[in-house]
Amino acid sequence: MKTVVVCVLGLCLAGCGEEARCGDGKLDVGETEVTCCADVGCTTGVCDAKLGCVDAWVPGCNGVAAGMCSAEASYVCMPGFAPSYDCAACGCPTGQSCQDKVCQPDELPSLEKNALGIDTDLGIEDYFAFVDAGMGKDALTFDQLIAEVDKRLRADARRSALLLGESHGSDDEQSTARAIVEKLHDKGWKFGRMGIEGGSSPIFDGGSLSDVGITAFGISGDLTNKAYCTAVEREAGTLLNTERLYVQYTGSGHTSREVCWHPEHYSICQPPHIAECLLRVGRKAIDIILWDPAIWLTTTDQALLWRAGNLLPDAAAFDAELAASLSAWDKHTMAMVQDPLYDQKLADRTTNVRFRAGTHADDVFIAFFPSVVKPKLMKTFQAVWQDPVGGAFLKEHGIRPQDCSLGWDNTPGAELTYATCTKDPYELDATLDGNTFAIKSLNTM
Repeated sequence: MKTVVVCVLGLCLAGCGEEARCGDGKLDVGETEVTCCADVGCTTGVCDAKLGCVDAWVPGCNGVAAGMCSAEASYVCMPGFAPSYDCAACGCPTGQSCQDKVCQPDELPSLEKNALGIDTDLGIEDYFAFVDAGMGKDALTFDQLIAEVDKRLRADARRSALLLGESHGSDDEQSTARAIVEKLHDKGWKFGRMGIEGGSSPIFDGGSLSDVGITAFGISGDLTNKAYCTAVEREAGTLLNTERLYVQYTGSGHTSREVCWHPEHYSICQPPHIAECLLRVGRKAIDIILWDPAIWLTTTDQALLWRAGNLLPDAAAFDAELAASLSAWDKHTMAMVQDPLYDQKLADRTTNVRFRAGTHADDVFIAFFPSVVKPKLMKTFQAVWQDPVGGAFLKEHGIRPQDCSLGWDNTPGAELTYATCTKDPYELDATLDGNTFAIKSLNTM
């Protein structure tokens, strides 16, 4: 029989209970990760029923000869070392195939594209899929994210890189990225090199993380992933996180194949991405896509406006489509409520950020920053279109939204939007209130 010992205020009581059994899902007296990792868990690595706590790759290679395929798909066993990766020789998980020397979903090739500009032929609701997912109820707080990343790093030392992908232009994103590295350092993780997009003009100040051991260098890349893949393979391709972590900071579209399933925002999908390039050399990455709707929804605004503009010269169809787009915008963006549960105090600001897991790649998290975002482009063109003088001019000369340059000035208390529409030799210039979209001036020539 199992002896149960209970101590209360120094008085220990013993009694009889069920027989203690390793693997019963209960933490019994005397159980440790050495004697019963099935119940206690492992501080690092994974629990194997026969071997105890071991490196994540050991169970798949236990009893497998050198140079033979691991039970873990795509890996070749190397006794005494982390396995190498060879999907051509060892195959891929169900639903995936070996593409560019790495396992990728079978449908990925159909998603590849190389054209700047967001599609204008999606359904209206499709443009808000990413926003809706960002507000999901299963989102993690900042502290929960750190705990989850820490757990994954400890479980598999092959997770040797932390990828951070930004939207370009968001201070909240950069402050959050910095805080993530700092908090992981507080958890005991060591950092070394950090590659940053931008070459001699990096998009992130790596010097701000020098106090946690970061040494930054610039990566000169382009719209492809080649330079970023070369960097991550060189810096983290033979690294284990028990030594240190490599950090790479780029635009989010370079980080993971996850973005290919979101054509409503990412216009380029050219696999393999950074995370998959690292995977094909036998290492893994934790990828955090920083996603600020205040940056991204500008392209959504333009896509929806141009989508409606494609219906011109049918003015009635254009009006109906633009109204439907604005209605959908309000419905989805008004749901971006900042729940105080997700408020996070950072070194230089307090932000509201929610983290959700990716759905098409392992170890991917999306950091979502809810905020009020106005459809400045649609509202500006609509105001000019509905103005008796402006609308008549646009219709008479066949000027569409695609013929207009629309911009804004967000100076607090003096917000403005602008429209310059041209179709040689005709031109319209307008200035509007950036909050009400009332026309302040309008000139035609």
